[in-house]
Amino acid sequence: MTQICSCCKIEKDISEFGFRLNRGYYKKQCRECLNEKEKLRYLKNPEKEREYDRNYFHTKKYQKWRKQHRLKPDIKAKERLQVIKYRSKPDSKAKRTEYLNKPEVRERNRYLQRKRLKRILRIG
Repeated sequence: MTQICSCCKIEKDISEFGFRLNRGYYKKQCRECLNEKEKLRYLKNPEKEREYDRNYFHTKKYQKWRKQHRLKPDIKAKERLQVIKYRSKPDSKAKRTEYLNKPEVRERNRYLQRKRLKRILRIG
């Protein structure tokens, strides 16, 4: 099944579009176009974006949303199924292993793992 991206006007496979679980349809723009828009938005005003990110997770609106969605195991199950479905595709497995074997990604993952361990050791 294919769909035409509303941004780049190229016909692409439906798997290249994000799926809105809560609405039940595929997005109109492909992932590449959405990522490019996000990058441009961030590059235009990075300080504003950082400030938004810092403040957003402390808002009551986010806390309320998080509390509601934590209690819905069916949504988590749907998300897990979507991830499993995506990762079971042969091309996505190859892309994922290629990405995870890049030296910069390996280094970042090691750093994050050390950071998590330090946090656990401080708490425990």
